[in-house]
Amino acid sequence: MQHRKIPQTERQPDPARREGPHPTDRHVGNRVARLRSQVRMTQSELALKVGVSVQQIQKYENAKNRISASMLHQIALCLGVPVGRLFDGLPEADIESEFGSPHKQEHLAFLSSVEGQRLNDVLLALSPQLRRRIATLAETIGIELSSARISSEETKG
Repeated sequence: MQHRKIPQTERQPDPARREGPHPTDRHVGNRVARLRSQVRMTQSELALKVGVSVQQIQKYENAKNRISASMLHQIALCLGVPVGRLFDGLPEADIESEFGSPHKQEHLAFLSSVEGQRLNDVLLALSPQLRRRIATLAETIGIELSSARISSEETKG
């Protein structure tokens, strides 16, 4: 059976095709550029480290080309950040659709905040045993604060 070429006028528009880059691709490209600048690395240095041309880095940062998963991993390693940092700050609608519940969103928002990143860095520098003890202490403090708030509300009511 012979296939006939479908004239352009008969083709259905591809819903996956968009005008311009996807907002997430734009966001990730901007994050790569910002993080690269923060670590005072030039596009040339990053290109050399990940094995692509400077023009390719420019295309990634400007979202002209999508960044593959393996390249995202390589770039994150070179920048000294977890891959997730390249997605920090995505609009809430994207986070909700990708990560579900508001409770999870709250956790992700904290983890991606400067305060959350500082706390995580400090905790990772500690031994696992000390981290567990600190987690238990924080949990105990949280429980006591919740109990005190409930008692306070009961006496007012």
